[in-house]
Amino acid sequence: MTDTSDRPATTPAEPEPSHPQHGHEDAAQPQANPVVAAAPEPAPAAEDIAPPAAEPVLAEAEDDLAEAVSSEDEDDDRDEDDEQDDDREDDESDEEDEEETAEAAAPPRVTFEDLGLSEPITRAVAEAGYVTPTPIQEQAIPIVLMGRDVLGTAQTGTGKTAGFTLPMLDILSNGRAKARMPRSLILEPTRELALQVAEQFEKYGKHLKLNHALLIGGES
Repeated sequence: MTDTSDRPATTPAEPEPSHPQHGHEDAAQPQANPVVAAAPEPAPAAEDIAPPAAEPVLAEAEDDLAEAVSSEDEDDDRDEDDEQDDDREDDESDEEDEEETAEAAAPPRVTFEDLGLSEPITRAVAEAGYVTPTPIQEQAIPIVLMGRDVLGTAQTGTGKTAGFTLPMLDILSNGRAKARMPRSLILEPTRELALQVAEQFEKYGKHLKLNHALLIGGES
């Protein structure tokens, strides 16, 4: 039997303290899988954020704006046309008013009846389409009817021939022929003028009982 009195007493090894796990000091807790915390990505800068695509909406807005501008232009053109039409109508109305005022202010035109010609002659003149005499006719006819001498000049086509044939027909129709003798003689420098005078006598003397003859000399 071994004597153990001289041996130093050995003390049992103290257990290593363990970290308590929320009230469970003695129970061993299983190790949790380590969680790797990833660093958050930095937020993009404001200027790096791309705006949402607005091209279709912008295009539609531009189309609507173009249609609105085109419609306004058409309305403006239509308004300008209406204003031009109104101005044109106003101008025409003003011109008509001025013409009516001028006609009302102007003295009444002289007619062939006012010159003292007989009814058969004025009827023949009206049938030829004439209503008012020309200035040379208006001035010459009354003087010829008075039996006075007249010397008149006027441009071609102003009715000089009728200016002396009409009063001559009126004087001849009121007189009497003596033994079928000619009572008037008209001399013209050319055949064309002689023919013109003969046609005038025939046209305006058709309602009178007068005879005329055209004589042209110098023919073989």
